[in-house]
Amino acid sequence: MIIFISNLKRIFKKRVNRITIFLAPIVFIILAFSINTAGSISVAVADKDNTELTNAFIKGLNGKCSIEVTSEDNIKAGIINKHYDYGIVLDKGITSRIINGEDVQIKAFRVDGSNVTSGGNVTSVVKLYIDNYISAAKNISRSTKGNKELFYSSLKNYENGALKSKNIVFGNTAGNGEKEKMALGLLGYTMLLISAFSTNMILEDKKNKTYIRMFASPLKNFSYMLQNILSFFIVVLIQVIIAFTFMTDVFKAQLGASKLNMFIIFAVYAISCVALGLAICSLSKNIKQASALGLLINTLMGMLGGFFWPKDYMPKFLITIGKFTPGYWLTDGMDKLLTSPTITSAAQDIGILLLFALAFFMLSSWKKVYIENI
Repeated sequence: MIIFISNLKRIFKKRVNRITIFLAPIVFIILAFSINTAGSISVAVADKDNTELTNAFIKGLNGKCSIEVTSEDNIKAGIINKHYDYGIVLDKGITSRIINGEDVQIKAFRVDGSNVTSGGNVTSVVKLYIDNYISAAKNISRSTKGNKELFYSSLKNYENGALKSKNIVFGNTAGNGEKEKMALGLLGYTMLLISAFSTNMILEDKKNKTYIRMFASPLKNFSYMLQNILSFFIVVLIQVIIAFTFMTDVFKAQLGASKLNMFIIFAVYAISCVALGLAICSLSKNIKQASALGLLINTLMGMLGGFFWPKDYMPKFLITIGKFTPGYWLTDGMDKLLTSPTITSAAQDIGILLLFALAFFMLSSWKKVYIENI
């Protein structure tokens, strides 16, 4: 493990690496939690069902946004005229379908006038509330099995806090998870940066002929690369641990039902970061080229992945392009784990991140073999 220990010493010896590992995440977290993300969101609601459930839904949403109850036609007109930021339509019979345990969709309109479901590009605050409330109602309906009186009794207990939804309610920060998402997104970007800076050490070894001299010893190429990868991976994990600890201890941030679940998806993402760094390193002729290329690629990936702003604000074609970046699947899984009690909800995202890591590792290995063959 000589290479492993030597790499850690070399990484922490550089000031830029220490800043990126320790200081940058803390600065970004402070920035994220200092910005007022609550805002005043104007939401229009058309309640065609007008039941105790829909009234309770509107009352709860009123505590998070500026609410106006109106007709669906007025919502569409108000969206076009930008009088409302978002519109929600509760169709006739939605309450009975929920009580009977049927799947329901809530129509929502956004500023561009597009008609989306509750799983679409609704603003994060509104979408989070809809998902939480509908999920809680479905959980209650499964236990009450169509009994209307028992359903409403359980719903009141839920609203009074006697029952808890299986989804997470954000606590001590902004109340909606926006600041957690911003801080975690910026952490994802700094992970890309430190991976790029760290993997450049391989180019340094080649430049100084250290890479060649190592293989005059009994050291095998596989052992050399494995120790490099492990050292880079450990450094990124240290960055994640520092950021998570700072968020939860200083700002009392709530990272979903389990901090371990969130750590797992970030650990998987860390593997893809290291693999990407190695791929960029293998495609570069020198350290300057690797640094410039890494900064460009990582920044573009951060933008398309939703690290710097919610994906809701992006046009659909950019969201589609973003799906070809690891950052998109990190933020997608992150959103799920912030509102879901089990890691299985982000299983698809974790799997895709592992595929990205595999693809990047293959790219870096292919390029290295190609160069050696020449």
